[in-house]
Amino acid sequence: MQHVKILLANKDASIRQCLRRIMESAPGLEVAWEAEDGLKALIKARKHHPDFILLEAHMPYLNGCETAHALRKEGICARIVVLVSLEEHKKSALDAGANAVILADSGCEVIRTTILNVLAQSEASTVTSDTSAA
Repeated sequence: MQHVKILLANKDASIRQCLRRIMESAPGLEVAWEAEDGLKALIKARKHHPDFILLEAHMPYLNGCETAHALRKEGICARIVVLVSLEEHKKSALDAGANAVILADSGCEVIRTTILNVLAQSEASTVTSDTSAA
């Protein structure tokens, strides 16, 4: 896998740290930028053009779905995964332009595997993770 630069957006610094560890445990993945809200994520994505963006669904200013929608509307083609807390939020995230959705309480392996699967697929593909295996 080529070197992948990631933008990680989550309101909680300790969760960002855990997600960083999960993602950087896979070869070739680097969390190059972090944001604590959707607006800062949007600004950093515009400036840095990350390859991959992981968004929390419930962030201040712009939530993950609003951020994903704004990114797609602006033509930013990074692969996007949204972490949602409830199963019923999956459809909103996918409709907003996310390539995949992960339930926030999924295990580390589900998160890592979903991210790697999204990176392996074409940008037009849409995937939802099956957390029942975790």
